[in-house]
Amino acid sequence: MRDKTTVWRDFGSTAVAGRSAATGARHESTLLFSTTAGFRAVFLRLVYMSLGIHAGLFALFVVLDVTVLVYANGISVLLYGLCIGLMHRAFDHATLLIACGEVITHSLVATLLLGWSSGFHYYLLILPPLLFLSNLSMRHCLLSVIALALGYVQFNVVFEHAAALNPLSTPVLSAFRYINMCIVIATIGVLSYMYRANVTAVVVRLRELAATDPLTGLTNRREFFRRTGIQTAESRKNPLYSLVLADIDNFKRVNDTYGHEVGDRLLLDVCDVLRASSRDIDLVTRWGGEEFLLMLPGADMVMAARVAERARWAVLGARIRAHETDHAITMTFGVAERQADEDVELCIARADEALRIGKRNGKDRVELARPASTQT
Repeated sequence: MRDKTTVWRDFGSTAVAGRSAATGARHESTLLFSTTAGFRAVFLRLVYMSLGIHAGLFALFVVLDVTVLVYANGISVLLYGLCIGLMHRAFDHATLLIACGEVITHSLVATLLLGWSSGFHYYLLILPPLLFLSNLSMRHCLLSVIALALGYVQFNVVFEHAAALNPLSTPVLSAFRYINMCIVIATIGVLSYMYRANVTAVVVRLRELAATDPLTGLTNRREFFRRTGIQTAESRKNPLYSLVLADIDNFKRVNDTYGHEVGDRLLLDVCDVLRASSRDIDLVTRWGGEEFLLMLPGADMVMAARVAERARWAVLGARIRAHETDHAITMTFGVAERQADEDVELCIARADEALRIGKRNGKDRVELARPASTQT
């Protein structure tokens, strides 16, 4: 918990910078899970894998003395090296175009030289999933895949029974076919795995965003009710919990006097105080505006009041420094202990009523809720 002599920073000079940094961090976090970033992560790994495959084929064709394919694979290695550089500079469309062009050209040249039975045409099957994974529009993806399918059929008609320009022995051709088949299956498998991993990461992140307040990172109302539903379901094991509803006194005046940047920074620091004042098992929620709700499992009224009093003193000992003057900040707390057979909404209502009484009685205080039977 913070020391009572803690002084908040000079909001007049640092609030804008702090708020901008927080906003930038959230934007960066969101970008990490965007479609574009996911495509780059998957495609970059695929490019590295393709570079390694072509380097191996380069060495193999040197041994087999197929000069054209030696040069072709050498060019492919250079092109994938270029793709890596372009990806790091975020030239996504150029990289995708080069990679697709390389796959199509290499398949055509290798099939023309070695024949259809060499299996180099299998590499064209990698392109449809790659295109749909990219950040191209759905219309462009569909048109590209249709053109690829038509081209592949025509490719098959022309080359399936055509004589190879540089024929190899049947065992070598069979070996190439099986190797290429395995490489294509492995590549599609790796591509699918990385895509699924990326989607899973996006889903996890979206669930986190849906459950947290974007400014403070605290649990939001939706997640609070989800977790309290679990708590209620387990109430037979541990029926006791208390709620603490906290409100920053005169928060509107802070916003009106010093601006919303100062108000946001104040909310973040109050959030830190509430976290520091509570236990690891407690649930701290931004309830709305300048209100916060704490759920304290296993805590009776006395323990909850102690937590609220600790947080109140921590806030009271802090200051806003603006316009060369320190300004005190206070909070009012309403505390309610769950009664037998009471649902969470009724317990919240009693804590809210206690909070309103505390406001009427002068603010900067911890007010205990009356039992439900005495509520009017």
